[in-house]
Amino acid sequence: IGEHSGTEFKGEFGALGALAMRILPPQLQEADWLKCSFPKSMLNVFLRSENNKGVLEICAGDRGIGIVKNLTKTLKGYYSRFGIKKEINDIDVISFAFDELGTTKPLSLRLGGVHALHRILKCVTKYQGVMRIRTNGQELIYDPTINEGVFRSDINLGLYTALSKATLHPFGVQIQILIPLVAPLVNQSANLSRSQKYTPS
Repeated sequence: IGEHSGTEFKGEFGALGALAMRILPPQLQEADWLKCSFPKSMLNVFLRSENNKGVLEICAGDRGIGIVKNLTKTLKGYYSRFGIKKEINDIDVISFAFDELGTTKPLSLRLGGVHALHRILKCVTKYQGVMRIRTNGQELIYDPTINEGVFRSDINLGLYTALSKATLHPFGVQIQILIPLVAPLVNQSANLSRSQKYTPS
């Protein structure tokens, strides 16, 4: 996580990364504190749990420079390469971070040829989960089970969601993932694959 913060990992008071996990039992879905912590659209994930087993919550965050500063130059490079004439906004850059191409890392340094955020979104899709990301004053919620919960842009660069809004977020990146305790959907993550048009040579 520290590596992806976009700054040097500086230890206790620097660009720290944090990761936490817990199981949320089904009875918590009616708890007031949970309803305040998550929008209703995210809490619907409890309904997907098999035999009312509950939900796995995974949280990750850092105090780095944020996705927009980290990836804007890379996205502009692809726009130029593919002849795309469009102004880039913060949502474009954050959505690009979940695309197969949305990384500053060369292909040789990506685990299994796929970078972290795209791989995470594929797992969320496979297990019928939901993910919220906050960075650079924006909040995006990805829910592959609903209409426009994840979709490709018309120019095919970036994985977007209709569930986005401006929010107060001072620095870095925060990610929250809710995964229902359910058997995975076979080949469901294949729906995120792009056409060959923008596959790098």
